[in-house]
Amino acid sequence: RGRLAAWRELKDFLDPDDAAPAYTEVAAKLGQTENTIAAAVHRMRQEFRTLLRQEVADTLAAGEDREKAPDRFVPRQYFIGG
Repeated sequence: RGRLAAWRELKDFLDPDDAAPAYTEVAAKLGQTENTIAAAVHRMRQEFRTLLRQEVADTLAAGEDREKAPDRFVPRQYFIGG
């Protein structure tokens, strides 16, 4: 099972409104430990926040505050922890 299988199992953890499965369930499917899944989800969320912030920043006018702008475009829960 490669990266595609992992992505299919982990992608649900990106949506804060989606009911993601338990880490233990995903770990069993992928043959990993719960801690490995938790770490992978953490890294994936960090990378997503970084990419999302960059995309938002690319839409800003010169001088517009990068840290305040995401609230206009994206629900705040996508930036929690970032």
